[in-house]
Amino acid sequence: MDLVRELNNDAAKRIPTLVLMAYLDHKVAARAMDASAKGALSKDLSVPETAGAIMRLIESRSSEA
Repeated sequence: MDLVRELNNDAAKRIPTLVLMAYLDHKVAARAMDASAKGALSKDLSVPETAGAIMRLIESRSSEA
């Protein structure tokens, strides 16, 4: 979470971040969001689900610009 926080510390230079976990733990996901991550994913997700989450992250970034 320290790395996520550091990547998003400067509002002008924020890097959209997803946290990948072995098992989705809602408490850890909440901590990731508190650290400014855009979301948290489980490694159990299928490739299309993971790709979709990444595409939504990219699209949200381009709509912010």
